[in-house]
Amino acid sequence: MSTSIKLSPAEAAVALAVIVSFADDDPSPAEGVVLRRYYHHSTAEQLQAKLDKAGIEYPGELSSIEPAVLESLRTSPAEFRTRTIAVGWLLAEADGVLQGEEVGKLAACAEALGVSLSEARSLASAGIPEVDEMHDETAAVVSQNQRELPELPVTEAAAALAAWVGFSDDEPSDAEAAVVREHFSRDVIENLQAQMADTGLKWPGDLPELEPAILRSLRAFAREEQLRALAIARKVALADGTESPDETEIVARFCEELAIGMTEVEQFFTATPE
Repeated sequence: MSTSIKLSPAEAAVALAVIVSFADDDPSPAEGVVLRRYYHHSTAEQLQAKLDKAGIEYPGELSSIEPAVLESLRTSPAEFRTRTIAVGWLLAEADGVLQGEEVGKLAACAEALGVSLSEARSLASAGIPEVDEMHDETAAVVSQNQRELPELPVTEAAAALAAWVGFSDDEPSDAEAAVVREHFSRDVIENLQAQMADTGLKWPGDLPELEPAILRSLRAFAREEQLRALAIARKVALADGTESPDETEIVARFCEELAIGMTEVEQFFTATPE
């Protein structure tokens, strides 16, 4: 059976919730209430349609797509990943008994997504906004990830990250622009701009919306390529001698997502000749 399936972050969140629910047996009625309270019925239907098309039996074979579920969720904002695990916690405790199988599955997923289980539990305790078919803030959080983003080659992904850093605090300085030109040809930048235009994204204002596509591309390549991309972005941030908080935050977030230390990034060009 093939388990190759692409899910939006919203569909992946529903799938993860169902995987947790079935970890100990059939979901209880109380767990069903939680699912309906926090996820759109239309999203569940979209997930079901994709499963049917891929020949994946629901729910018996749902666990087979767990890698695809986690891959999709990793492209979503950190707050959405935390919310997903928090809803999973509400599912685990919905019937008044915390089953080891459910908690174990949830903990493993949280670790894979870089989410603190204790933070997710705190969010669950504090109260999560329920789904509102007319106005759902959580749906708005992931709307950018449901857009058909371009599939970026690693060079274009690295160029997008560097340009994003350069434009994050205003127009890039001459020194920042020089770093970008040093590492990326005009063709690479023009290809990136064309790919953005093809998917309705504007240069440079919509560069932040490429974050999921950049991460997806970098994760598919060797660690050396990831390091190089981060090192160039860091070099852009430092080029004019004034690193803004926005520049710092972008590079730090990608370091966290790719599990690469900032010190290693800063030392990359010292250890690796350009």
